[in-house]
Formats: sequence, C-alpha cells, structure tokens
Amino acid sequence: MSIKLPREEMSARLKRELALRLFALQAIMGHSNLETTKHYIALVEADIREAQEKASPNKRLVGRGEMVR
Repeated sequence: MSIKLPREEMSARLKRELALRLFALQAIMGHSNLETTKHYIALVEADIREAQEKASPNKRLVGRGEMVR
C-alpha cells in the first residue's frame, strides 16, 4: 500500500526528518554547537562528492568526445 502526499507535505516531513537526524548526530558526536556538526557534515559531503567524481566515467567519456547518457 502506498500513500500519496501533497508535495508540500512531503517536503515538510522530509525537512523534519532530516532535522531530527541532525540533532541526533549532534548528540552522538557530543557537539554542544550545531554549527560544529554541520561543519563535519559538509566535510563528509565534499569527500563523497570528490570520490564520486574520481570514480565516475563521465569525465573520461566526455574527454574522448563520446556521448554520455
């Protein structure tokens, strides 16, 4: 069974869920300041993005003039 929700409600629910996870992560990491937790999340996101770019064949294919789908 699938429940369809309006886009605005889905967005609000997702934001609440992400905020709760952020606060949980803050508590797990022992940070008193939420900005510290956000800083570490940004570092991890940058690492993931960099690893993804290195592993992606897109640059190699585009560099050879092949079409990427």
